[in-house]
Amino acid sequence: MKKHPLFRIVTLLGLLALGLTACASSQEAETTAQADTITQTDAPESVVLLVGTWKLDGTPQEITSEQAAKLLPLWQLFQTLSTSDTTAPEEITAVLKQIKQVMTPEQLDAIAAMNITLDDMRAFMQEMGVAGQGGGTGPGNGTGKPPEGMVPGSGMGGGANTSGLSPQEIATAQAQRASATSADRVPGPLLNGFIAYLQTKAGQ
Repeated sequence: MKKHPLFRIVTLLGLLALGLTACASSQEAETTAQADTITQTDAPESVVLLVGTWKLDGTPQEITSEQAAKLLPLWQLFQTLSTSDTTAPEEITAVLKQIKQVMTPEQLDAIAAMNITLDDMRAFMQEMGVAGQGGGTGPGNGTGKPPEGMVPGSGMGGGANTSGLSPQEIATAQAQRASATSADRVPGPLLNGFIAYLQTKAGQ
């Protein structure tokens, strides 16, 4: 029995839709795989993504104005969450995941290849002129390193006074700080500068 041409068209459209879905799923899986390996240094994922994205400016992998428009509200949300005492680590993780989904696999590859460290972040802040504005990268000395007698924490120099503590108590305090969300590792001046960059890039 000869099939009606309309039937064949519907069938082809269905196959095409399935193919596009599979392609999208494959791209998302590739992006996820790249995102899993983006942080390979002492810098948290939030810092690597922020500094890396900014460093892409002027390169073939520079973010587009469309990407900047999508990234802007996500980083603003990250900023809000990172300054809230009630934010759960899962919320930060979810926002960072959305940010990575806006980026292309090639962009994430380029960022991962930078191997950004906390020292790189501090040097970049100096280069961009945002270091020490409205806070700086560390308490008291503006160097990004905690003053003597402070336990290096998960933030840029945050910590607790170790006077009178035993080595075991110091180690416990360090472990507790290390287990905190990475959100507070992004210095305020750096985050503010990056958001301003995205606004310019997005034409806002």
